[in-house]
Amino acid sequence: MPYLIKKISNYASTKESQIWKSIYDTLLKLQKILSVLEFVNSAIFIAKGEYRSLTQRVLGIKMKFIDAENKRVLNFSLMNRVLIWQIY
Repeated sequence: MPYLIKKISNYASTKESQIWKSIYDTLLKLQKILSVLEFVNSAIFIAKGEYRSLTQRVLGIKMKFIDAENKRVLNFSLMNRVLIWQIY
């Protein structure tokens, strides 16, 4: 999106056409709306954990375990060892 806006801005400034300026203004407004929607989606993702991006929300792709019974178990022994080495 930023690349497209920059190119249209350059084209609108050289051509002195009202149509290109209105397209540029519309793209700027669209970019602002999309950034607000991405922020709202991120806040909802933190609360519910279903859709990581706005694209996934629009397409309806939810994040879930492939096998819900097998929960992920992490082994922190290596990380603990590294942290202890950093202290000393």
